Amino acid sequence: MPYSFNEIIEDDKRIANQQINTIVCENQDVLKKKDRNGALPIFSCLLHSEHLEDETFKLMIDGYSGCLKTWHKGNLPLHVALEQNIENSNFDSTEPIKHRSSDEIIEYMVNLWPKALQTPNNMSVFPLSMAIHSGVSEALISSFIDLWPDALRMIDDDSSLPIHDALANMVSPTLITKMLDIFPER
Repeated sequence: MPYSFNEIIEDDKRIANQQINTIVCENQDVLKKKDRNGALPIFSCLLHSEHLEDETFKLMIDGYSGCLKTWHKGNLPLHVALEQNIENSNFDSTEPIKHRSSDEIIEYMVNLWPKALQTPNNMSVFPLSMAIHSGVSEALISSFIDLWPDALRMIDDDSSLPIHDALANMVSPTLITKMLDIFPER
């Protein structure tokens, strides 16, 4: 029986988590099946992350960790998680942020496949720059730097370095200092 993760996650949040957890526990192969758009379930779930708990994501990732290395429309799951945060980081708004991936899930993905930090998305933007723009915690940004310090040398599609992104996004002086200590040539 084919499962439509999109339909499941449009339901009540509690029900969606229960249904996905049950499906994954009964048949992990479903996590390897692409939908009619060519996307694995992890992509559909990341795009609707406000409906899903971190434990549900972990169960999906643990059920098929290969999903972290799978591309869809020029993006890895890490890119999609960070991009969702960027698109929904309107800090001037009084509206609640929707479709936001938690720092815990982003960190979980990176810890399972750190090489994703070395991989730009379809717009030639590296995860460190995406993280700086996305509103994730500075601790998570710092861990990205620790895992792949060379990211500080990567020029993005707009010809900027991560230090430029950090200054433009007013990250803390502590993080700026760390970036400059690692890559003083800027």
